[in-house]
Amino acid sequence: MSKSKIKRGASAAAAAAHINLSGVSFARLLNLGVIVRQAREVGYDLRVVRLARLNQLEALAAGRGGEDGGAALSVQRAKLAAAQASRAEFQNMQDQGQYVELSLMKRMLVSSFLVMREIALGTAGKISDSLQAFTPLDRAEIYKVIHGEIIVMLESLSDPNGLAAQAADKALMSKKAPR
Repeated sequence: MSKSKIKRGASAAAAAAHINLSGVSFARLLNLGVIVRQAREVGYDLRVVRLARLNQLEALAAGRGGEDGGAALSVQRAKLAAAQASRAEFQNMQDQGQYVELSLMKRMLVSSFLVMREIALGTAGKISDSLQAFTPLDRAEIYKVIHGEIIVMLESLSDPNGLAAQAADKALMSKKAPR
């Protein structure tokens, strides 16, 4: 009997050329497990190599492949979903009237506080005369006491660590508290 040569598959170089890749790129596919590494004696079945490469390209196009296993796309999709959820929450707050632009709020508060300050500073002079009948102090002394108390009140309102900062801290803490 004559010994016939067993037909073996193509070499790695021939398989790489068959799917239009360099030897280095073909080796990377082997290392990633896209194409099953074959022994030199066996060689590569070109049909199997071609189908494996096509499957890998389809997975890449669908965002499921690549060296990171599609993790980068998953991360981007998660960021997009979070941004969309945040946008929807913001839109809901606006629709429900729970959102006011900070610059608008600041302008409104500044004008309101200026009016309240003027009213408060004028109060001591207005009521000093009427209180004079109920106390042995004269009008100037009554004015000094009331004016001093109003100044203390106004300074506590203007203190950065005062009422406004305490209210802001409470609001932040209520948002962070688990529900």
